[in-house]
This record gives sequence, C-alpha cells and structure tokens, in this order.
Amino acid sequence: MRPAFALVKVGEEIIAYSLLLQSGNTLFFKAVGMDYELSYKTKAYFNLYYKTLEYAAQQQCNKIDFGITSYEFKQWLGCELHPAAYLCDSSNPFISAVKKPFASLIERKIGTD
Repeated sequence: MRPAFALVKVGEEIIAYSLLLQSGNTLFFKAVGMDYELSYKTKAYFNLYYKTLEYAAQQQCNKIDFGITSYEFKQWLGCELHPAAYLCDSSNPFISAVKKPFASLIERKIGTD
C-alpha cells in the first residue's frame, strides 16, 4: 500500500488531515485528525473528502473505501452503503459482565434494516 495524506490548511498551518492508503485501484480513507475549533469555520472535514476524491481521480482509483460514520454525507457524495457494525470489548470484569444487556443501546449498525 502506498500512503498519502489529504491536508486542509489555513495559510501554512495544517488544520486537518486524513491518511490515504492505496491498494491497486482502491483508495482507503483512514485516520482523520483535525483542529476541531478551526474545522467548523473552514468545513475541514468535508474538504478532506473532496481532496480525497480529487486524489483518487489522479491515481485512477475506481473504488474508495470511506469507512463507517457520516452516512448521510457519504450518500450525498454517491457512496454505496454496506452493512457494518462497531465492535467493542473490555478487559474490565464488571463491564464484561454487564455489556451484553446494554449492547443494543450503544451499538450502531448500518444497512441491516
């Protein structure tokens, strides 16, 4: 996989980034970080997606895996949603004992309706 970064800057200051990994013709959008205070004013999170689309086109990628979360925005971009779920585990005995009855309260699944 070849790594690259999508960056959003204000002047010379990087205020948001995402790690982009390419495998063949697939680009993976990973590890987003940002200055949250500045990100709202600059719409940095959304600009990372636009920069990723631009990079994917330059690299002639025919598939982008944007991961999970931000489903409405990704659908607006034209993404196809696939069933996904988070997994959480704990080594704390108390949490392990009570997690099962409460799992449905915290789980977030997409595409399983």
